[in-house]
Amino acid sequence: MNQAQPVRMTYEKARGLLLTVGAAVLIGLALYQWVTAKNPTEVAGTLLFIPVFLAFVYWGVAGGLVGGVLAAVGYLALYYETISAIGFGQLAPQLIGRMLSYVVFGVLGGWAEGRMKSSLNKLQKHDQICDSTGLYNARFFVLDADLEIARARRYQSTFSAAVIDIPVSLLGSLSRRKVGALLHGLGSQFWKSVRQVDRPVYGYSGTLHRFAVLLPETPKEGAQVFVDKTKERVVDWLKTEGVAIDREQVKGTVLTFPVDETLLTGLRDEFAEIERAEFSDKTSGVR
Repeated sequence: MNQAQPVRMTYEKARGLLLTVGAAVLIGLALYQWVTAKNPTEVAGTLLFIPVFLAFVYWGVAGGLVGGVLAAVGYLALYYETISAIGFGQLAPQLIGRMLSYVVFGVLGGWAEGRMKSSLNKLQKHDQICDSTGLYNARFFVLDADLEIARARRYQSTFSAAVIDIPVSLLGSLSRRKVGALLHGLGSQFWKSVRQVDRPVYGYSGTLHRFAVLLPETPKEGAQVFVDKTKERVVDWLKTEGVAIDREQVKGTVLTFPVDETLLTGLRDEFAEIERAEFSDKTSGVR
């Protein structure tokens, strides 16, 4: 049975969703007021919540506070002529209440946005999903390989790691966007190839697009069958996407515990190096 790809929510995705839904709600409320023949000035007052909303989404509490104050001033300006005609006293409860609502909306919204950002960024630090492919990442492989080795030693069992390497040079002439689309598609191909208990991983070594699948309770013969079929699937799919590639250019390797324990440990260390490089790139803003 094929696995479903893991789904995660990054801060960027969450903010995009928040912007879309929040703006739609505020615009929808303003349109409702307009259709139901509400005071046009109040319709404009409702629309003033939108810049406050954008301010706290992008600049947090400080942005929300400034946006709220500016919206309050803008709302007061909308009633300038009415205030001049009848005085501030009669309108005071309405005006003060609405002006305070802008400021409270901005400050509380900024606080909530900050909490969301902090929580999602904390999760992302421990993220185990590769952005490019939707497969598990190098960090996951290191942790999971350690777990599988410890389990196999304890229970005297076996497991295999199937590795498929695609040289970066084979995709070197393609645009960055095309390579990104191909990596995402390859991730889908691997999810279609694995069982429910298997864990497919992607790592970029600089010279190789490395795909590895941990296959619990799988001897070398079974893992070799998996590698051969998956390599065929990958090569055929790449050809349909216009990549000039031969089966011989894609390397498939099978490592089985305990026979290949030293090689498996070496593979684990290679993914540890990939993990360190990925972490360095993220913290330096390269990716």
